[in-house]
Amino acid sequence: MVMTTVDTDIFDNQPVSNSKPLLRNGDYLRWFTSDIAGDMGDAIRAFAMPLIALAVTGSLALAGAVGAVSMTSSLLATLPGGVVADRVNRKRVMVLGHGLGALIWISAIIIYFAGYLSAPVLFILAAVAGFRGGFFAGVSIPVLRMLVEPEQLPRALAANQARDGTIRVVSGPLGGLLVALSIWLPFAAQAVGHIAAWFFATSITADLRPQSGLAAGESLPRVTEQLRAGFGWLREHLSVTLLLVIAAVVSLATNGVLQTIILALGASGESGERIGLVSTALAVGMITGSLIAGPLASRAPTGKLTIYALAFSVLTLMPLLVVHDFWVILTCVGLFGVTVPLFNAAASGWAIAQIPQTQIGSITSAAALINGGLLPFGPLLAGVGLDLAGFSSTLAVFVALEVFGTICMVFVPQFRRLGKPSEWNI
Repeated sequence: MVMTTVDTDIFDNQPVSNSKPLLRNGDYLRWFTSDIAGDMGDAIRAFAMPLIALAVTGSLALAGAVGAVSMTSSLLATLPGGVVADRVNRKRVMVLGHGLGALIWISAIIIYFAGYLSAPVLFILAAVAGFRGGFFAGVSIPVLRMLVEPEQLPRALAANQARDGTIRVVSGPLGGLLVALSIWLPFAAQAVGHIAAWFFATSITADLRPQSGLAAGESLPRVTEQLRAGFGWLREHLSVTLLLVIAAVVSLATNGVLQTIILALGASGESGERIGLVSTALAVGMITGSLIAGPLASRAPTGKLTIYALAFSVLTLMPLLVVHDFWVILTCVGLFGVTVPLFNAAASGWAIAQIPQTQIGSITSAAALINGGLLPFGPLLAGVGLDLAGFSSTLAVFVALEVFGTICMVFVPQFRRLGKPSEWNI
């Protein structure tokens, strides 16, 4: 590949300095609102997708496989997406990503009304939408990193968790209701979300062109060199990489537990509205956790907070191994949700703060490949496990993975010793 020479003046911009509070940072609020709109549509459609797949295919295993295909294609797209995020105006990437998202799900609606929505078509939609999501998701954290100061990251990430929790409060019952009314309505919600996100992304005024770190006259590195540099940084920062590996196991366990519960309830004949309460319970827990995650993550030692959050998450899942009452499930899922913002605000805030601005796209995409490498196995194992072994045995596998992740965090000294954000060595 030929080295491309560019005008390096466009990369000389500095990251936006925002010592003012987040709520007074206009461009951060525009980014935040754009993410809300996109994530709301995605959450409604993502919640409904296993139920749609189950209705279309009639198989728990195939319904789980649809989710696995989406996650796998998303992972495959993270690396090229990260490279683009380090080389192209990130505002343009956001706008293009949401525009394509709207186009995909409008096409899905047309396919439904044309009478062609089948299992193969669902797999194709899952693959295309997953690739789009993975490719364009790589720009979100680099943009956030440019709009807020490093010491504000824990609070910003805690705010993200509050947002995610609020979205889940609405998306679960609404997704269940929409899929009960008609299969195409969750697709419409996704399309509308992307259209709104596109609008707010276009209104961001900050200069979101990536920094190259190049001297005048130097050329951008080749794409392959950029990818190697991202993985090279992770090799040199083994504590971050090890955290990503542990987080991958925890993410698999979390996703697997939720997929197992949703698919099991769907197969048992529960209504979409009642199944949606699972998402609502998780959301209420996440909102509760996010209210304390920001202050705690800013003031408490990061290592201890991360470990305690994981340990508590294990305790919340244990009752599900022996008690299968619907309301007990909701209670346990809600308590589990409290731990998610605590873990993310502490661990993710520390990891993101270590990454240099000039490589944040390629590094975060490489990190996402590691962190999400196990995610496709969540819905697949949940569907196959329910078909072959039943609810309790399938759930036990994922709880054991959560226990394993917690033990790993406890016995890694560099995590136990992490201090407060003000003590991070950045």
